[in-house]
Amino acid sequence: MANGDQMRPDFPSKWIATDQIDGVLEYLKAIDWSQRWLIALMAIHVLILLVIIINRHRTNILVAVFALLLISVYFSEKLNALAAANWNLFANEQYFDSPGLFISVVFSTPMLFNCLIIIVIWLWDSSKMMSVVTKQRRKRYQRSQQAQDKRESENGPVSEKKKDK
Repeated sequence: MANGDQMRPDFPSKWIATDQIDGVLEYLKAIDWSQRWLIALMAIHVLILLVIIINRHRTNILVAVFALLLISVYFSEKLNALAAANWNLFANEQYFDSPGLFISVVFSTPMLFNCLIIIVIWLWDSSKMMSVVTKQRRKRYQRSQQAQDKRESENGPVSEKKKDK
């Protein structure tokens, strides 16, 4: 270990040491995306996005999807531990590290992104609903003002003496 060399175990050449990863993009490049389980996972994320878009006007379905996504993210740590113990049954490489970076990037982040889309849909619908309610209140106020003006023009202005009786 002369000259400050560090001992590194012999890893296959396609593996990248964690100190060589500068950011998320480098991390994503290091993943072998041709594995069928990763393709299936990405297809699930796209399918969930399509379910959200198709059902954007069905609040009850969006609530169920939102809850399911958040529950999935909540249990991702346990899923990571389970996958780390059994990775050789479905994967070619051990991606499931104890800090959970891999599962956070490929599982939780897309789920949270879909949750964000649901929240944006709800906020959009709420703003449209607020606009409709405000317009209806204005119309109701204008009608009541017109009715009051009509009554005053027919009966004349109400004097203080009539109000006291």
